[in-house]
Amino acid sequence: MHNVTLRIKKYLLLPLALLAVLSSCSDDEETEISDYCYISGVTLGTVRRTMYTKSSEGTDSTYYTTFTGSNFAFTIDQRKQKIENEDSLLFNSDLRSVLLTVNYVGALLVYRPAADTTATWQTYNSKDSIDLRQPLHLKLFTEGGRLSRQYLLKVNVHQQEGDSLNWRKTAGGEVLAGMTEAKSVVLRDTLTVIGRMTDGSIHVATRPTLDLQGAWSTEPTDLPVTADLETLRGRGDSLFVSLGDGSIYATADGANWNQLAGGVTGLKLVAVTDDLFYALIGEGLFRSTDAAAWEAEALDAPASNLPRHGIQSVAYEQTNGNRRLVLLGARENASVADTTAAVWCKVWNARTPEEHAEWVYVTPTEDNLYQCPLLKQLTLLHYDGKLMAFGGESEENCGSHQSLDSLYMSNDHGITWRSDGEIKLPTSLKGKTGAVTACVDGQKYIWLTANQEVWRGRLNRLGFVRQ
Repeated sequence: MHNVTLRIKKYLLLPLALLAVLSSCSDDEETEISDYCYISGVTLGTVRRTMYTKSSEGTDSTYYTTFTGSNFAFTIDQRKQKIENEDSLLFNSDLRSVLLTVNYVGALLVYRPAADTTATWQTYNSKDSIDLRQPLHLKLFTEGGRLSRQYLLKVNVHQQEGDSLNWRKTAGGEVLAGMTEAKSVVLRDTLTVIGRMTDGSIHVATRPTLDLQGAWSTEPTDLPVTADLETLRGRGDSLFVSLGDGSIYATADGANWNQLAGGVTGLKLVAVTDDLFYALIGEGLFRSTDAAAWEAEALDAPASNLPRHGIQSVAYEQTNGNRRLVLLGARENASVADTTAAVWCKVWNARTPEEHAEWVYVTPTEDNLYQCPLLKQLTLLHYDGKLMAFGGESEENCGSHQSLDSLYMSNDHGITWRSDGEIKLPTSLKGKTGAVTACVDGQKYIWLTANQEVWRGRLNRLGFVRQ
């Protein structure tokens, strides 16, 4: 009796819930609680990955890389006796021979394929590589083999390349026929395309974004024909646009517009953040809290370097908590030598409020071989933590790009722009003329409109769900 009391005192230190689970090792309810076995942790070693590429001659080739398997944590369900990784391993992971570290309490651990109940059990050795392509049964025994506990181990692997952007064409794009210029945004899970028709009137076309295919509707707006659609910007559930007389209009549905602020001569709306409006007025860049009273912004370079047309902007939060606003477009009187877009940005945080932050000009330099090209209908998005830009053909005398011939990504907030090898635009759109615009919805899909074609695409890994 004294011996049993000592054992109980010792194991009262364990959580009661764990004791209840671990006691299931026993097949005899009278067994003392000190006889138990369980797996406490599973870790993968280095995993090899198969990669495919094309040579400069266009032929397919294969090479191999490795990654650290321990970066993908395993969850152990002690009650159901199941072990698996919630975040799947990278696409094309090679699991034929992987070191598997199993931390356990018990005397002996064996394993075999879960689907083959006649296979011979193999004794686990942490130095031996294991084939993990199929689920395994891990069986743990106590001293003497009197009691046992069996787990199901499953290693999840993504079945698609996470860094590939797959596009699918949607139906109904013909409703956009006749739009000579267009701008798209997402309002409350609705793709909203506002465009100028050949007769000068401005129409709005909408469709839901939650499904690939959806019914379009279109109607005329009451927006004055002098509206500059290039200035269309969104904030929350509202859209804003400036007119030729310098006034600013607002809408909540894209069809019905109200004047927000009176005209300011030469005003051109260029950006909207959660708290401020930004506009070019005369030669300078100005900010406003209400689109009525404007204050000059601080610039670290001459205002002559500011973009004057084809202007795009995007505001976003960085991983470090800073907020950033990026502005790019064509400088005034772009010349043959001026083949790149002007890029400006400002950064603010708790220490430097937005209204006090200075605009910084990304000065073009000869050693930067990867600047954003100067394109007509330039589109700028913040996507997957990076900046993305593409557009129509090169501006007149400013390059030789065809419409939608490439997509440019910037990992450094607009300093360098590279044509990504994996992330591409739909190949059938190359050279497509007409209105080009794009936006991103809440499911991280990009909606790309090119003339009468509407495409939806998303990086595979942004759509992966945890297992």
